Amino acid sequence: MRADAAESKRRRKRNSFLSITLEVKGGHDMTLLPVSAAAPMRLKTKCEKCQCRYSYVGAAFFCPSCGENSASHTFAQTLSTIRAAAQLGDKLRETLDADRAETIVRTLLEKGMQDTVMSFLSSEARN
Repeated sequence: MRADAAESKRRRKRNSFLSITLEVKGGHDMTLLPVSAAAPMRLKTKCEKCQCRYSYVGAAFFCPSCGENSASHTFAQTLSTIRAAAQLGDKLRETLDADRAETIVRTLLEKGMQDTVMSFLSSEARN
């Protein structure tokens, strides 16, 4: 979007009757995480029924190959991931500035709580 706005400004005619200007605001700054902090966020699993291996973000309840609902396995894996993410605070504080590290830690913990609730509800719905 920024490139499109810059191109539009270059093509603009200076003395025209009507002028439209594009401006891009906002966006997210990227934060590079240390490799040791990124590892617990990679969620990989294998279907208990068809043995299909797949990766996902958040909570994945159904196998993309056979459709098997693996809520109990996902719940256990989600709890393990949340525990690992909760221990990343010190590592992030060592490598990032204090404000950014606290924001990321808080976001990871909030996401963990949300994933726990979703996984719990899914495992209860299955039973």
